[in-house]
Amino acid sequence: MPFPSATNPAYSFRCHSEGVVCPRNLLHLFTLATLAFLFVGAFSFPASAKDRHLKKFFSEIVVMPSGSIDVTENITMQFVGGPWHGINRYIPVEYYGPRGLNYTLFLDVKDITDETGAKLRYETSRERHYLNLKIFIPNADNTTRTISIHYTVSDALKFFDDHDEFYWNVTGDEWSIPIESAGAHIVFPDGASNLRAKAFTGAYRSTGRDADVQVSGTGVDVQTRDPLPLHEGLTIAVAFDKGAVREPTALSRLLLYLRSNWPLFIPIIAFFAMFWWWWTTAETRASAPSPPNISRLIIFLPAKSAPSSTIPSTCATSPPPSSISPSAATSSSKKQSKTISSA
Repeated sequence: MPFPSATNPAYSFRCHSEGVVCPRNLLHLFTLATLAFLFVGAFSFPASAKDRHLKKFFSEIVVMPSGSIDVTENITMQFVGGPWHGINRYIPVEYYGPRGLNYTLFLDVKDITDETGAKLRYETSRERHYLNLKIFIPNADNTTRTISIHYTVSDALKFFDDHDEFYWNVTGDEWSIPIESAGAHIVFPDGASNLRAKAFTGAYRSTGRDADVQVSGTGVDVQTRDPLPLHEGLTIAVAFDKGAVREPTALSRLLLYLRSNWPLFIPIIAFFAMFWWWWTTAETRASAPSPPNISRLIIFLPAKSAPSSTIPSTCATSPPPSSISPSAATSSSKKQSKTISSA
């Protein structure tokens, strides 16, 4: 009698006819139950996922009469799950200027604090045209924290013949998560007049206008209408009449130009360094003995001795001793003796 199995036609017919659950059906049921468990489990535990949300980005900017600006960025982050150790803030500091040259913003970080005013540890580095602030936030898991970044910029204003301008990328465009709300409040010196402001939203070089701008006296407020998708930001441009801030001198502009494009001057610095070395060592080189004229040197090499013959003595031009018969040798000696005696 064959062993009952799922491949046995008789056994399979018996399973279907008598309502018995076959092993093959059990395998199908187990597979379906496993898939259903995985599908339900993927949506049953969202709280255990690791995620973060940028709830609000708001900047407070003060334009100083000296031409520098004072910036305080308040970034509210919600951390879900963990572990979370901090955030990275990428601030664009290098732009293309006229004639293909660089225009660099010189930024000085004063401090970085949390919502309680406690200072946070941070590290700075340059990545492409951004200044990267790596900010460490302790105990960030499953919390909502506000990070305040305070810094100054010495050359954020642009000066034209008929007006001055403040052009500023408020949020940056390197956030890998959406910004739910972004805004800024800019305060100009008391003498600023005829303020005209525009706001732009979107990716780099975008001309989107999804933000509201309000000018009140010497202050400007800007606020986005909708969340900013990832890698999109908020930029503000404010023009005002000349005279409110001190315009840099020609020497100051030259120094800023040199600081922004210092690699171009490495060959010039190398040239003057070599010229200075040549000038300061002229007397030393003049008093040093002149080197011999190599073209008139005659090099005498000792004569080489002739190499010793490698031919064995038995191979000399004279016949070998074995080729001379004893009688011939005797007669030769007699002739030699006669010759001596006759002499």
